[in-house]
Amino acid sequence: MHRARALTLVLPFYLATTSQAFATPPLAKPVVRHPDRDGTQGGLPLAKELLLRGRQHMSKKQYRSACPLLEESLRLDPATSSKFVLAKCHYRMDRHARAFELLEDIQRTAKDPAEVKLARDIAAGITPTIGKLIVSLPPPSMRPEGLELHLDGARLDTPSGQGSEPVTKALDIGEHIVLATAPRKVPWRQSFLVTSHDKPITIHVPELVDELPPPPAPMKEIVARTSPWVLPLATLGVLGLAAGAGVGLVGLENEPQRPDLFVPMGGFLFLGGAAMAGALVLWHGTSKSTNTSTAATIPLQFVPIVGPGSTFGALRGRF
Repeated sequence: MHRARALTLVLPFYLATTSQAFATPPLAKPVVRHPDRDGTQGGLPLAKELLLRGRQHMSKKQYRSACPLLEESLRLDPATSSKFVLAKCHYRMDRHARAFELLEDIQRTAKDPAEVKLARDIAAGITPTIGKLIVSLPPPSMRPEGLELHLDGARLDTPSGQGSEPVTKALDIGEHIVLATAPRKVPWRQSFLVTSHDKPITIHVPELVDELPPPPAPMKEIVARTSPWVLPLATLGVLGLAAGAGVGLVGLENEPQRPDLFVPMGGFLFLGGAAMAGALVLWHGTSKSTNTSTAATIPLQFVPIVGPGSTFGALRGRF
C-alpha cells in the first residue's frame, strides 16, 4: 500500500523534473533564470555544464556517476530545479533519506508556491520508505566542550551554546552508527537498525568520560654489570686484611719480645688487603647498579675474632 502510494506521488516528481529541470536548452541560446524561482541572478557556467552532464548520465540511467556531478552543480548554483534533479538521482540510487532532505529544503527556500506544493507532495510519498533518528544530548552543564556527533561517518549539526533540543535526521532503512567525540574524552558509539518509518529511533548520548592518563614509562630492567674478576679480587682483599690482622695479632701475642718480625709482615698484608678492598668499594660506588635486589645485597665484611690462645677472622655477606 505504501509502496503504491510512493510510486503514485513520485510519478509527478518524474514528470516535473523531466519537463522542467531536465529540459536542456539549445547550447547557442543563453539560459536566463528567474531570480525568484532559482534563487540566483544568473547561472554559473561551470554549474550549468555540470548540470547538463549530470542530466545526460541520468538519461542513460548512470545514476552513480550522475549524482556527484549534480551535487557539485548544486554547490556552485543552488537552483530549485537543480535540487529536484538531484533529489530524483538520489531516489534512483535508493538514497531516499537524502532525496527527502532536498525536498524539505525546497519547501523552505523555494519562492514559487507550485514548487513548494510539488516538493511537499513528493516528500509525502517518500516518507513511508525512510526512518527518523532522534539524538538526545546531555544537558549543557554536562556537555563537554567541542562535542561532535557523526552519523555513518558524516558530521551532524549540534545545538550550540545552551541549546538542549535534540538532533533529528532522516535515515534510510538499514543499519547505522552514531559516534560522539570530544577532546580528551573517550569516544562513545552506538549502532542501531532502522526497520520502519513509523518507529523513530531515539538515541541518548551519555556524558562522555575522561580519557585515562597515559601509563608511566616502563622501568628498564637493570642488570648488574659485574666483572668476573671482582669476586676473586674481593676475596683476596678480604683475606689480605684478615691475614695481616691475624699475623700481627698472633705475633704480638706469642712473641711480644719481637714485634719487628711480625708487625711489618702483618702490616704489609693488611695494607695490601685494604688496597684491594678499597678498590672494590670504589668500583661498587661508581658502577651503575640497576637491579634493586643487587643494590640491597649486603657487601662482604671481615669480622676479626680474638680469643684466648687464638686469633682469626670471619667473612660475612653474600658472594
